Amino acid sequence: MTTTSESVAKRVLVVRVRASPCPIKNALSEINQCASLIESASTESPPHRHFQMICNAFKHCNLKHLDFLSMCPFNNNWLDALMETNFANMDFIAIQIADQSVLDVDGQSLAKFVMAQNDSFIFYIELRSPVDYERIEEQFKKLFGEYFIPFTGITKNKKLISVSWDNSTHYSTYRRYIPVS
Repeated sequence: MTTTSESVAKRVLVVRVRASPCPIKNALSEINQCASLIESASTESPPHRHFQMICNAFKHCNLKHLDFLSMCPFNNNWLDALMETNFANMDFIAIQIADQSVLDVDGQSLAKFVMAQNDSFIFYIELRSPVDYERIEEQFKKLFGEYFIPFTGITKNKKLISVSWDNSTHYSTYRRYIPVS
């Protein structure tokens, strides 16, 4: 996918992080480099590398909370980036206003990543509308079918993945899953 500089100028990526201890000087340098590449839409660093760069910025931290806001530019490489940096014992990850392609990851790898997190880990994915309903059903079957089960209860000390989007009538729709024990 090619991105014009005009559309990049309108895109804002906000990342909130809670981690300690962390060599903050190195992390800030990596984040500034990543932000510059996102802004310039450099062909040497396509959008699939941006998530990896952010993860690398915090690979020496005890990362607990990672929240991507506002037109998340990542597609289906985010899980590889999290797995490569060996993030474990996290409390929360959110990827918001993301393209539906963020669901095109390996279910077994996602289950392995989720199981390495804290008992009360929550992973929240908000998809950008409109959503292709036929495709999303297939994505849910492929991603969650074998390694997760649907969950409708109240979460307490359960690892949970929640995926939401606005439907055609502008009401929020969501699906929640917990890993198979």
